[in-house]
Amino acid sequence: LFTWGSDSDQLMDSPAPWERGSSGRQRAAWESGQDDLPNWDTAPWSDEAETLELDAVDLNSYLALDYECLSRIAELLGDIPKATYYRGRYEALVRGVNARLWNHDRGLYADRYWDGRFSERIAVSNFFPLLAGIPDADRAGRMLETLLDADRFWGSYLVPTISRDDPAFPDQQYWRGTIWPPTNYLLYLGLRRYRFDQAAAELAQHSVDLFLRSWREYQLCRENYDARTGEGGGHRYQSWGPLFALIGIEEFIDVTPWDGLRLGSAGPPATTTLQRIPLLGRQWSISIGPTGLAVATDGAALVTSDRPIVLRRVEITHDRLSAHVAAASETTVRTARESRVVPAGSTTLTLALT
Repeated sequence: LFTWGSDSDQLMDSPAPWERGSSGRQRAAWESGQDDLPNWDTAPWSDEAETLELDAVDLNSYLALDYECLSRIAELLGDIPKATYYRGRYEALVRGVNARLWNHDRGLYADRYWDGRFSERIAVSNFFPLLAGIPDADRAGRMLETLLDADRFWGSYLVPTISRDDPAFPDQQYWRGTIWPPTNYLLYLGLRRYRFDQAAAELAQHSVDLFLRSWREYQLCRENYDARTGEGGGHRYQSWGPLFALIGIEEFIDVTPWDGLRLGSAGPPATTTLQRIPLLGRQWSISIGPTGLAVATDGAALVTSDRPIVLRRVEITHDRLSAHVAAASETTVRTARESRVVPAGSTTLTLALT
């Protein structure tokens, strides 16, 4: 498995003066992107390896996703040997993470010291195996239970970088308990990948609310947010701040390797319309709300429903629409030509368009 580190011989000419005077441990923490995350507080440093002596859940999840996507790209380009190579790397890393970093007692993946002990710290990035497709359905379900625990991660303001019951949470300083757009975005993608649609919808709404609160009141696009009050903090205009808004857009419409074209939301709080979204050679308008979904492409109505639904693997031809439908209750789905009642749960559906 992989761990965060830093090569001292590459920093002799660093343009950043703080790097030249910093320890290897500190540089490894910076390398993670979560600079002062409590997970790194007690991780020993290996001078020989120039890494933390800690197999990190976040890093191994990132790399697994990298391998998976590189394999898919190579396959699309027709480079089968390279696709096979990266698929093998992905599968090997998934096996390693499942064998070493899954903590059965906690029902969660945890960082692990080289001496075999699990770290006691649990961060939002400990859920990133969802992003890389690492857990099976049972493990993913247990992870969701932990995430939705309001004493740990869920609550009025989502999602803190460190568990609410961690001693560092009250710090609300940088990565010590605050809410960050990049981690929310990656968690959102993981929830979507495992079709935890209700949790994804709630996370999308909370993320958009945080973004719009700072924007409407102060015209600011903040770096992070206090997980107790929702107040913005850090830089006033941060490049990744709009990831909160992107989560809101992708709650309406998105394309991913595992779901193809996806439309709709399982839990829209109020009727909202997104217009003129260019994607896949079409221009889309999508309305979602408690009374259902309405989708138009290039100015023409495509499909509607009378209850909230999520459509995945949507394929459109000149005369047909097919999709995988997820609905919380019995729902009628319509096109201009045909309507069909679909039961609660998951099903596949094909409707005539003309």
